[in-house]
Amino acid sequence: MGKLVILTLEQEDFQQGFPVKLQIGLEGERLSTPINGYLPPNPKIPNYYRSWQSAYHTHIVGTPRLDKPKAQKSQFSTGEINAQAENLTIIMNQWLNSQEFSLIREELVLSLKPDDEVRFIIQAPTIQLQQLPWHLWDLFKDYPLAEIALSAPNYGQVSPAKKSRNKVRILAILGDSKGIDTEKDRELLEQLPGVETVFLPQPNRKQINHHLLKYSWDILFFAGHSQTEGKSGRIYINKIDSLTIGELKYELAKAIKKGLKLAIFNSCDGLGLAQELADLQIPQIIVMREPVPDKVAQAFLKYFLNAFASGKSLYLSVNEARQKLQYLDAHPPSISWLPVICQNPSQLMPTWDKLRGASGTKTRSTIWTRNRDSQESENRNRLLAKVKDEVESRWAQSLHNHVVIQQPKELQPKQVEKPWGVEVRLNHLPNQLLSPETRLVDVFQQSNIDSKLLVIGDPGNGKTITLLELAKQLITQAEDDTNRAIPILLNLSSWKDEKQPLLQWLIAELVSKYDVSLNIAEELLENHRILPLLDGLDETPWQESCVEAINQFLESAYRPPGLVVCSRKEGYEFINAKLKLNGAICLQSVAKAEVQKYFADMKCLQLWQTIKNSDAFLKLLESPLMLNLMVLVGQEMLLEDEVTFKSTQELEESLLDVYIQQMLKQKIKNVSYSQQTAPSAKKTQKWLAFLANKYQDKSQTEFSGFSLEQMQPHWLPHGYKQIYALGVGLIFGSNLGVIVGSIVWLTVGVLFEPFWGAVIILALALFVMLLSSLWAFLTVGQAQTIEPVETLIFLYKKLLKSLIGGLIAGLITWKLSGMMVFLSVGLVVGLIDGLSGSNINKIKIPNQSIWQSVKNASLFALIGATSMAIPAAMMSKQLLAMIVESSVLQNKIGTANIVLSAIIVGALFGFTQAGMAGIQHFTLRLILWCNGYIPWNYARFLDYATERKFLQRVGGRYQFIHKLLQVRLAEK
Repeated sequence: MGKLVILTLEQEDFQQGFPVKLQIGLEGERLSTPINGYLPPNPKIPNYYRSWQSAYHTHIVGTPRLDKPKAQKSQFSTGEINAQAENLTIIMNQWLNSQEFSLIREELVLSLKPDDEVRFIIQAPTIQLQQLPWHLWDLFKDYPLAEIALSAPNYGQVSPAKKSRNKVRILAILGDSKGIDTEKDRELLEQLPGVETVFLPQPNRKQINHHLLKYSWDILFFAGHSQTEGKSGRIYINKIDSLTIGELKYELAKAIKKGLKLAIFNSCDGLGLAQELADLQIPQIIVMREPVPDKVAQAFLKYFLNAFASGKSLYLSVNEARQKLQYLDAHPPSISWLPVICQNPSQLMPTWDKLRGASGTKTRSTIWTRNRDSQESENRNRLLAKVKDEVESRWAQSLHNHVVIQQPKELQPKQVEKPWGVEVRLNHLPNQLLSPETRLVDVFQQSNIDSKLLVIGDPGNGKTITLLELAKQLITQAEDDTNRAIPILLNLSSWKDEKQPLLQWLIAELVSKYDVSLNIAEELLENHRILPLLDGLDETPWQESCVEAINQFLESAYRPPGLVVCSRKEGYEFINAKLKLNGAICLQSVAKAEVQKYFADMKCLQLWQTIKNSDAFLKLLESPLMLNLMVLVGQEMLLEDEVTFKSTQELEESLLDVYIQQMLKQKIKNVSYSQQTAPSAKKTQKWLAFLANKYQDKSQTEFSGFSLEQMQPHWLPHGYKQIYALGVGLIFGSNLGVIVGSIVWLTVGVLFEPFWGAVIILALALFVMLLSSLWAFLTVGQAQTIEPVETLIFLYKKLLKSLIGGLIAGLITWKLSGMMVFLSVGLVVGLIDGLSGSNINKIKIPNQSIWQSVKNASLFALIGATSMAIPAAMMSKQLLAMIVESSVLQNKIGTANIVLSAIIVGALFGFTQAGMAGIQHFTLRLILWCNGYIPWNYARFLDYATERKFLQRVGGRYQFIHKLLQVRLAEK
């Protein structure tokens, strides 16, 4: 059951301070005895609000839903708005966290829990107090299910008529729409499930009165222009007429008595409207506290209705919609301050089912996914299958020897900052040692942990295999229960931009790693269907910023149903900030008894007898990774001279070296190579060392993996960048020279004697080659990245520009030549130019996207060749006449040569659209191969390294068996 909090401010001012009263209780039950408190004077707050308000009003993006929207010259940047918002946030928190108000805060902390759904009603006597963004109080960060509402100091009871229909009845007034698009509001309302909506587009007063008096309504909706005038509000119902709430007082009072429960004014500056409606004792009102841009009003309505119609309470729906507004493009985050609920405290919190009059039956449909359950299920199953394949593949290729090592685990609550931030509750909680048999999934799903957990440990202490084990169990649960979120494995080392919100990073990772479309990725996160398992916090360069980004994500409307963050213990403890999770598990060293048991299970007791009395060895074997390696190659390691006299660090290096050498010379059944063609151990180690270094340079760590498509110019040895650029230029230029020479030979060259024709063509081809090589050297060759074109898409802005350009070129050519066919050629050329490609989304096999780029280049070439050949064949006589006037010479060239030349021109144009990635990749691989850094067939070698247990392969991506092995190879 939710909780109700009412904070009442007495009628004073910012010069004298405000006496306050606090009451807390369960929804529908008697509130507690009022607790008195005091908010001290702070005359700066209204000034800070006006500063933000001035910056915001001046920089409104898009047409606001005001009375008379005016174009204003922006004097403030978005940065200025953000700065003013930050200033207001600071001064508000200084005020609300003051010593005089501490009694109220302490009572709230003691009475509320982080998972409570809270209606926090502020009874404020003036519009000046109501305007303040009370949700900025940092206390609310610890209560993500709390939402603020405003109320007048005095309110009365309402006893609406009983509902007889099983539908939500909405009266939607679409008022004056000058400069805004109220049809978008209409479309959103029309898609609602289980409603009867009557629309009144730009009505007169008589129509509004008639509908309010004659029929009963659950929701009154208004979209259009409005404004506050003193303590009242005005709505513009059509291009000429406007009304105040006072002028509709009788009709609205009747509607409320008949059952009107909610009024939504999706228009500007609505606090005056709300204040007048509150006098009529309407249960709930939603308004905008300031002018609202049209696009923002539409976005809020979409987010709100989507949540509300899916079964969430009114307050949670507004909370979710308001937070999502922070991520709207071209708008400052403080745009999310605008929506506000005005509440009659005597009324219970409504839900969609209660408005419908339904009892116990929840509505599963949402306005965007109605009739799409089967598609959602298919998308979910597809993603779950991909994650399962990844986990099973990595598990099968790991070094755990198929006997899981039982590790002690310790709960360390002080490693995290509890979401409710009460330090006194944390300081007395001791660390708790768990038995080795305790599964991580059991801790993860404890009620006090609530699926939000930090996992830390020393290098090689089994964090990754523990995370994989957790993922396996969560996948099984998700397969059995479709309501459970899908676990996904991601590595934070790929979080490259310290200012990037974690939400954007998660969307990008879902798209690039799991081949999820952008829309589906956003929908999965929006509907809380993803459970991120994040490894490598210590491997991102901006660890503190990353912690802050994770904490902000956990407090946002997109917060996931669960989250795991994995990090090296030393790296995490070095960070100043703490994660706001519910618990922390530290993986402990393997106990001596468990080490002995593991040697017995692996039938290696003789090896155990040799090393059991060595302190250095016992210390080394506290790491699960080293224990696994010892079982694999320990016998060979003991053959080294003076091995028993080494330190633990030296033993670790020796063990890794022995593992490398054993895997290099071990006899295996090669699938990638025959015994005769397999690379030597020396070459294999050299190529692996080069890969390990490049892996480290770009933080390509375990979960993100490496694919051949990620080979980029930064892999080149020092001093080879310009050689690479020259190679790209020469390959491109020579191909272009040959093509241009062929075209000229087919058209003009045949008119000369063979010898002189060949000389002319050769000179022209060389000139074109040099010119195009120089261009490619200076442009494509200097590019920092190679971007394969794997998926063809239409970029509509580019397409429109290309079609316009093609049309203009076609018209000019038509007028100059007199051949109308060139108009169609121009349009086809524009169409091809508008066809572009997206970056790689999915990698199932090595080198997939490079080969796909070549295929797409061929497709472009085919389209270009066809589009040029057909017009050339149709207008061959006119084209021949343009080249030469003599009919004899025209016959010598022939129609076939004209058509063939057109095909070559079209193919050339098409190839340049998508073929560059292949040239760049080939040149890069050629240089690296010539210098001995990689084999010629790199994909085959990487599969070979996987067979020898240096790498793991998941789809078309590769990753080292362990970070420590990668580092050791890089050192070599």
